[in-house]
Amino acid sequence: MVQMTTSSSLSTANSSKLRAWPVASLGSVSCFHRNRLHHNAGSLPYRSIAIKAHRGRRSRISSFIAFLSILVATVFVLHRLLSSFIVIDSENNPNSNNINSKPLWTSCPSTDMKEEREKNDEDNDICFVTCIFGENVRDVDHPANVDWFKKHWCHTRFLLVTNLPDLPAPGWTKIVSQTATGGRDGYTTNTRAAASDNNNQVEITKNHIIQSRHAKFLAWDVLTDITPKHCAAVVYTDGYLIPKRYTNRRSFLVSIFFSSPWSPSSPLFGWLPRIPGVGKHRPQIPPPAKFQNIVRQVRSHPWGLSQVKQRYFDGLPMTTLLNNLVRDRKDTKEHVEKTLEWFRAQTTDFREIMPYYLNKYFAYDPNNARYRELSSYFWKTYTTYGGLWRDQPLWAYVLHHFNVTPAVMTTEGTITKGGDLFETGGKLGWDKHVYV
Repeated sequence: MVQMTTSSSLSTANSSKLRAWPVASLGSVSCFHRNRLHHNAGSLPYRSIAIKAHRGRRSRISSFIAFLSILVATVFVLHRLLSSFIVIDSENNPNSNNINSKPLWTSCPSTDMKEEREKNDEDNDICFVTCIFGENVRDVDHPANVDWFKKHWCHTRFLLVTNLPDLPAPGWTKIVSQTATGGRDGYTTNTRAAASDNNNQVEITKNHIIQSRHAKFLAWDVLTDITPKHCAAVVYTDGYLIPKRYTNRRSFLVSIFFSSPWSPSSPLFGWLPRIPGVGKHRPQIPPPAKFQNIVRQVRSHPWGLSQVKQRYFDGLPMTTLLNNLVRDRKDTKEHVEKTLEWFRAQTTDFREIMPYYLNKYFAYDPNNARYRELSSYFWKTYTTYGGLWRDQPLWAYVLHHFNVTPAVMTTEGTITKGGDLFETGGKLGWDKHVYV
């Protein structure tokens, strides 16, 4: 009885397995086929490849659109932000030339406005002036290329006074002066004696240097057709110096976001792709606030003068400073002795210790009557007293004589190299300003 029941159960189980086998076999084949398809998907032609390519293109396009949207939004926000303080410095240092946060110029005049203002003598600009005189082009300073500034800054002029018509001066308005106005020892560039010996050559060099001082201190007297009418301020620099394009981070950002990045002079040039027809015109912007504030400085100063004091000379006697010029081959012992003799003859106001100022760059108001008096006194003395060709010692005395304390032009950076306003851009001549 038991055996019959067991046999019946086994028979039933075997029958169920036989009936389920076709279904299981079919499922296995189907699963195997799906796995095979998945494994060989990369080798199937047409459809799978097309799907992958389509998905790749769509992904790249979406990423580019997202990047472009973020870039446009960022530029828009920064443009709006910078436009609110385009020429206002971020720093508020009482020792710097940031004496007023209100900009003089927030935009550039149109071409029609320029012509009208020029006609009416109303075009007040910052006039950068340099003076280079010498025997030949080989020996003298070579001015820096200022084409960039003429193209990208408005309200600026670059004026070069020289006796060398063949001196390369890209971007400068060259004023050739063939006569040594106010020179001494009967010397002019047209009637100079031949340099037959070393002493005579020193005198020729001396007279060239003297000539260069005229427009340096008295541009209002030399450039009568330009300076008084069109210059809100004269900023003198030695020929090899050049204004810094960006005096701080803010002016750098303004240059990026307010002008075409495809211009070769843009900070972004080279990082962006070239676009046909783009970058042919770059709108001008006013000069950085530090230069605009120089104009405000000299206009508000009673003597119309802004300079950098050489504090490292504080406490040094004038006799020591003059003897150092001989040591450094900047001037001759004979000139030093004549200068000391003249100084000591000024018994009422000469002092051995007087403030000493840097004259390789400074600024003045050419229409300030008191500055004209000051500079005229300096020039008359400089061309007649027979002393140094170097102008700093006599200038220090003249400022002391008139009781003048110039406005502070800048206190930042290495002041002997231009501070935060100027940098070397041209060639230093005269064997690096060693004259004897």
